[in-house]
Amino acid sequence: MADYGFKISKAGYDVKTATDDQLVMTSKLNSQKISPTLQGTVTQSIPASSTVNIQITHDLGYIPAFDAWYENELGHWKSPFSSFQLDGDGAKIFTGSSFGHYINSTILNLVIDNSDASTAHDVTFYYIIFLNPT
Repeated sequence: MADYGFKISKAGYDVKTATDDQLVMTSKLNSQKISPTLQGTVTQSIPASSTVNIQITHDLGYIPAFDAWYENELGHWKSPFSSFQLDGDGAKIFTGSSFGHYINSTILNLVIDNSDASTAHDVTFYYIIFLNPT
C-alpha cells in the first residue's frame, strides 16, 4: 500500500526522514477537522435593551466542539470564552453587554444581551464548528 499524505517538519529536520515528533503536522495523525461550510462570519444588530440569539445550523447529528470570536469596539478580535485578555481592552463585546452560547446536535446559538437602554450595537462574530475526528 502506498504511503501518501502531507508532512511539515520542524526547522532543521528533513521532511523526508523526520520522525513524527520532529514534525509540526502530518496527515498520518488524527487532528481537528474543519469543514469550509461550518465556519464563517455573522454580523447582527443588537437593539437597545434587548437580547438576540444568533442561530447557526450545522445538522451534524452530534454535539460538536466549536469556537467563536467577536470584534470589539476597538476592532480587536476576542474570544468570549476566555477571561484571559492580554491587551487590557477587556472581554466585553461592548459596554453593557454579556454573552452566552450553547450548541446541540443541530444548532450553534450565540446569545448577546445589550443592557444599554439607549444604544443599539452591531456585532460581528467569526465561528468554527469542528467535525468529529475520524
